[in-house]
Amino acid sequence: DFLPDAYTYKALLDITARANSTEFSDEGTKINRALVMKEEMLSMGMDVDAVTQNLLLQCAKADGSPEAVRIAEDIFVSMQRRSRDSFTYTAMMDMYVSRNDREAAFKVLEIAKRDGKKPSVQMYNTAIRACEKDRQKVLEVREQMKLDRVAHNAVTRTILAKLSIPID
Repeated sequence: DFLPDAYTYKALLDITARANSTEFSDEGTKINRALVMKEEMLSMGMDVDAVTQNLLLQCAKADGSPEAVRIAEDIFVSMQRRSRDSFTYTAMMDMYVSRNDREAAFKVLEIAKRDGKKPSVQMYNTAIRACEKDRQKVLEVREQMKLDRVAHNAVTRTILAKLSIPID
């Protein structure tokens, strides 16, 4: 018999997050399938570490349902602040942006700062995408990015170019 290890489950969670949503029609939603995998991990005595929790957040984002958002929020709140990383905050922000909830995305950015984490370029790019229809807000985010000494990357340049906003 083959018994999957934690790496196998993490790979399966990643595949679940990236899979075409129609592939899960017989098994329920992506987040429900991901939660089943989490329970299997726990029943086998495996630790649900920060990487696994981040993958669960990705599954919730990919699922997109209101239930998945609630589950993601529960996972986020249950995570120890020291185990949250840029990937964690970006996943949460991105989930909110995909649901057009700009306020929630910016709240996560503030939580990261309150948690003592320096916002990453990915977090700022997500914040810019959250408000790309509000030129003034984009300019404010770009300015805050400069103040936090976060260097822009190709994604930042592409987003700003689409909005006809200069980089510097």
